[in-house]
Amino acid sequence: MSFKEDFFERLDGFSSSPFLFIGSGFSFKYINTETWEGLLRKYSGMMNIPFEKYRSLASGNWPKVGTLIANDYHGYWFDADAIKTEREKNLHEMVDFSSPLKVSISEYLKEVSKKEIDLRHKTDIELLKAAKINGIITTNYDLLCESIYPDFKVYKSQQELIFSSLQEIGEIYKIHGCCSEPNSLIITAEDYHEFEEKNAYLAAKLLTVFLEHPTIFMGYSISDTNVRGILASIIRCLDQGQVNELSSRLFFIEYVHDHKGEPLIDKYEFEIGGSILPLTRIRTKEYLEILQVLASLNQKFPASLLRKIKEHIYELVSTNDPSGKIAVVDFNTDTDLDKVDVVIGVGVSGKSTEKSYETFSRFDVAEDVVFDNKGFDAQELIDKSLPKLVKANGWMPVCKYYKQIENKSKIDAKIVAAATKDVTLWKDANPYSYKAKTIQETYNSIAEIIEQNTPDKAIKIMLLIEPAKLNLEELEKFLRENWNLTTDQNNKSYYMKLVCLYDRLKNQ
Repeated sequence: MSFKEDFFERLDGFSSSPFLFIGSGFSFKYINTETWEGLLRKYSGMMNIPFEKYRSLASGNWPKVGTLIANDYHGYWFDADAIKTEREKNLHEMVDFSSPLKVSISEYLKEVSKKEIDLRHKTDIELLKAAKINGIITTNYDLLCESIYPDFKVYKSQQELIFSSLQEIGEIYKIHGCCSEPNSLIITAEDYHEFEEKNAYLAAKLLTVFLEHPTIFMGYSISDTNVRGILASIIRCLDQGQVNELSSRLFFIEYVHDHKGEPLIDKYEFEIGGSILPLTRIRTKEYLEILQVLASLNQKFPASLLRKIKEHIYELVSTNDPSGKIAVVDFNTDTDLDKVDVVIGVGVSGKSTEKSYETFSRFDVAEDVVFDNKGFDAQELIDKSLPKLVKANGWMPVCKYYKQIENKSKIDAKIVAAATKDVTLWKDANPYSYKAKTIQETYNSIAEIIEQNTPDKAIKIMLLIEPAKLNLEELEKFLRENWNLTTDQNNKSYYMKLVCLYDRLKNQ
């Protein structure tokens, strides 16, 4: 299985779209901004004071370095002729000793954020714009995320997040502040102390994001203290079962300078405060294939539109007297609402709520193949559902429906390819492939395989024995009894492949 197929299957198994957790490496890549340390170096250099002086005085404590530089920069900012215009423009922002440094950093980042992105990154940015995500959490101060997702609602500080009603869709959470509000920036030891005092409230606010959405960390070092701090606060709110659920939803992209070929995906044990949190690690030098997967995910409507719908429903159910909220709403979007096939109802509408063929997932199709319970119209499924599903997934059961179509000349070529795929390909990417010969000699029936193996091992072994040994009634019974494997991140791809084999053998 290729990286893109593997990553897609992992994300597609969740009921909600991902959140991105974005760090300084992301902005460095696309608009060449400095890291947090780089910004501090920039402004110590502006005062002609070696950065190492501050680092040594602070004994390597980075927030303390921020405090020391902010103290000295305060006098420089009020006296230097070189920044007279900036000073006159921002005097109203002066609220404490760190305001001058925060204003200068903010003015700089606002200008950098306006620059055209290098053409070599054009494909990445277009894929990011097309990515099916529900939101972003970021420690970056710049405006890159807002420029890529202009329709997302932005929360510009920890304080704003804590006191707002989040919808968890079509939103950007800037937990360390935003350059559009200079005094929101988290830079000094005092800022970090205040941030950490309220971290429990922030963690509680973000808890459902982490438990209900896959979260992909981009632009961070795997040892980043910001990430560790947030995850530690989240974990303290959870029991062990929830921690295990959380670990299956975390994906950490690790930058590897000399990496070649497609990204590598594996398990990684993340140490946090003496505890181990397993997560999925993706090692790569480029984001291209990761972004291609995010752009190919299934999301029927734009996140920004769904956020507005959800927000208005929230207002309806959380207000004692919502009559003033119920109205025809201008969603300020190009979406043609007449074409939206979602019915939102309170009470009984008396109208059909059947899903549209365009909205069926690969698991809907697989369920019908295994249980024969959906009553699908084969032509509708072939025309409206399967083309996009086959395009997005390496393994899709299609034979049941392909067989029913008399005129096959107009069927999408990818569906034809899936329906006629060489049976030998079922053995690919199987962890037991190295002992396929032994398996074929050892087992003569599904009953023997089930008797000697757990279901998660059995599905892999069944894919390796000769198809002639597979009794279809026994195979159907096994698939029905183990449908829960479709929610198992480590085994659902093998289960789906076995469904495809069952579909082929039954409907060839």
